[in-house]
Amino acid sequence: MGIPMTGRVEWAATAPARCAALPAPQMITPNPFSLAVDANTATAVGASGTILRTSDGGATWVPQDSGTNVTLNAVSFASIDTGVAVCENGVVLRTTDGGATWTQSHDFSPTTLNDIWFADAAVGTIVGESATILRTTDGGATWASELNNADYWLS
Repeated sequence: MGIPMTGRVEWAATAPARCAALPAPQMITPNPFSLAVDANTATAVGASGTILRTSDGGATWVPQDSGTNVTLNAVSFASIDTGVAVCENGVVLRTTDGGATWTQSHDFSPTTLNDIWFADAAVGTIVGESATILRTTDGGATWASELNNADYWLS
């Protein structure tokens, strides 16, 4: 299992040989990231639009269709069913059914979006290149840009 970090869990590979044997489109590289929703449920995202979900504490992972082949940099869930993933091309994907379906909810291209985190069921933040900061107060249904004068990559 992983180490809880403010509602997040970083999952370590438990069987590197199995992970390495996956075909390239299903590998969660270069930055495999997963978020634990509860003790048994987590979602991982990565290269080629990969989304994997476990409901048994990581013993098995089920692929979910992201509808994209772009690298997904991060994922966060506002609740067990409502989640948001951010893409390297600036697209925001959202699910309201635990990942059974993912749809594009916003497009901030060409900005690379690096990370997302929900503080609670309503309030979330996305960060990205060129000091992009986006905030939601409705579980990711809408996003507003936070104005800043920096020119940094945020992650």
